[in-house]
Amino acid sequence: MQYRDLDARLMGVGMQRGALFTLLREAWPQHAQLHVDTQITAIDHAGVRVQDQRGHWHGPYDLIIAADGSASTLRVQTQGTQLDRVYPWGALWCLLPREDWPFVDELRQRYIGARKMIGLLPVGTRPGDDSPRLSFFWSLPCSDFVAWEQRGIAAWRDEVAQMWPEAHARLATVQVHGALARASYRDAVVSRWHRGRFVLAGDAAHAMSP
Repeated sequence: MQYRDLDARLMGVGMQRGALFTLLREAWPQHAQLHVDTQITAIDHAGVRVQDQRGHWHGPYDLIIAADGSASTLRVQTQGTQLDRVYPWGALWCLLPREDWPFVDELRQRYIGARKMIGLLPVGTRPGDDSPRLSFFWSLPCSDFVAWEQRGIAAWRDEVAQMWPEAHARLATVQVHGALARASYRDAVVSRWHRGRFVLAGDAAHAMSP
């Protein structure tokens, strides 16, 4: 499927989080200040301020953007949450060297019905790492994470080889379960994405299964 089949103006870009973070940081080098180990727990809408987990207030700001992901704790601040639930399916994922993978600008996926899915998405490079990468993901129910680990990594690699030999060839560096991160997803629907000068962005605004 091609984006242009829907609209010639549309396109998709796969990239790594580190690359996106660097773009944002470099776009505002003189003004941005990063607070580590800080969780925002409350919003003062009238004063356009935020409060952290230690009770400290920050601001006032021109705009407060809540981009705290699919499991957002700030989504309710818009007072428009209609649905917020964990999606039953999750994924195992990791970054792999792209090397001679031929589909450098395409997301490739392999399915067995609606039961199994493998994907390989080119995500380019990131600062400090000039090697192009692929994002590999294997979909499975979150309730099966433990059973997957108990089966053993060799049995899983054999399953990948049967389903998609070319993808299996990329997994030479994946020899232990810990090499794969576990991702979970949520379905979230809101009737409004902002309240005054507070706005939701990204998965905080429209979380859904990939």
